[in-house]
Order: sequence, then structure tokens, then C-alpha cells
Amino acid sequence: MPQITSHEPGTPSWVELNSPDVGASRAFYRALFGWDSYTLVDAVTGEYEIFTLGGSEVAGLTPLADDSLSSTWTCYFTVDDVAETAAAIREAGGQVFVDGLALGRMGRMALAVDTEGAGFGLWEPGQLHGSTVVDEANTVCWVELACRDTEAAQDFYGHVLGWKEPAEFRGVTGDTSYLWRMAGRPVASLAHSGPGSPEDDGVPARWIPCFAVADCDACASEAVRLGAGVTAPCADTPHGRCAELADTTSAPMSIIRLPS
Repeated sequence: MPQITSHEPGTPSWVELNSPDVGASRAFYRALFGWDSYTLVDAVTGEYEIFTLGGSEVAGLTPLADDSLSSTWTCYFTVDDVAETAAAIREAGGQVFVDGLALGRMGRMALAVDTEGAGFGLWEPGQLHGSTVVDEANTVCWVELACRDTEAAQDFYGHVLGWKEPAEFRGVTGDTSYLWRMAGRPVASLAHSGPGSPEDDGVPARWIPCFAVADCDACASEAVRLGAGVTAPCADTPHGRCAELADTTSAPMSIIRLPS
């Protein structure tokens, strides 16, 4: 697997699972994706689990800060300057809850919410650049935003991360979705959460990671065997065969078999 030593500003560089049961989540992803893991101990964040694949860092795992919160993934985007991007978020109508937190020599982070209510993170790299492998089987290939107002989301992320107008495509549920690219590489997708979607039952807009897999149908079946749920079954799209899942702690995620 080719190693990544840096991520372009505006691209997703890290995903982090916030779980109510770290042990159960660790076991699930090790079994599903063949990941290993190790634990970092930091004076600021405490214990932090790092998932690896073949020795390469691919994702993080941390306990939920509050038992009243739902299990979820946080998607981080690399930026040149956390403070400048945090200011752009506020200018665009979003909110910043953690602003420029320094994590030793690893880098600086911020946590924010966009105008649709979806939470996300910013990462200004120091010694830690983020995932050291992407777009390979069992690693993140892009991240997905589900929200009601897709036009507002396009305006927001265009202002904050410099994303240009995305291309339309037919998503896994059959509705119109959108795909942002940077330097020719897909970095994020956008789907409308319309009538009949989980969001209409009170689930807020959210970012979720999409993991590349060798076989979408086999991976979805294995996820169910391990205790996960399928929220949208495997379906063909212009970008590959996809499925939407809820892991064993109900955190939403997607899988895709990319075209060869």
C-alpha cells in the first residue's frame, strides 16, 4: 500500500469513531476490516485508540464524551490554518465549539458545526498528517454528508474549504447526490435527506465515512453477521457498488467497491 505523507488542504484526512463501547467497536472493526490498533496516551485527550492496517494509521477511536450522545464518526479536514478556517466557518454561518486546540507536536484541531447542523473537524497538521493510507480496500475513500438543504451545504463548504460546484450522480438510495473532487480525486459526497429518510425522524444532518472494500455484498453480509445493521442495501452507482450500514453501536457508515 502506498504511504501518504501529507493531505492537501480541504481534503478529508482523518476519521474518528466516538463510541459508547470502545471494546465492542474495536472488536467489530478488527473483525470486519482486518484492522489492528494501539493506544496513545496524551495529556490533553487522555487515551486514544489508533486503528491500523498493515502498520498504517487509518482511523481513530475514542469514548463518547457524554453518555447522552449517539455513537458517531467525526470527519476531519486538513487546513493550512485552523484559526483562519474557523473564522471562515463563522462568516459562513456555522459554529465553532473547539477552536485551535493544540495536541502537542501532533498538530492543532477544531470542532465545528455547519449551517445544516452536521458536525465536523479541522486538522492543522504538525507531526501527524492524518491517515497514512486511503483509497485502498478497508480504508477511507471519501466522506459523505447527508442534509436537507444541499444548495446551502454547497455554498458553506465552498466558502470554508474552497470546494467547487460538485457533479451530480444517482446515489445508493436512487436520489440525486453530488460528488466533490479536488485534483481529480473524489473527496466528499452530498446527499439530500428528503421525505422518508431517517433525518425526518429527528436524526440530524451528519458526516459519515465511506470505506473502500473488495466486495460490497460480502462485506455487508459479514457486518450483519458481526451484529451491524444495513440501512441501505448494496446497489450499483456510477462510482461503484455501495451500501449504508449502522455498526454495532449504531454509528452510520458506508462501504463501496470502487471500479477496478
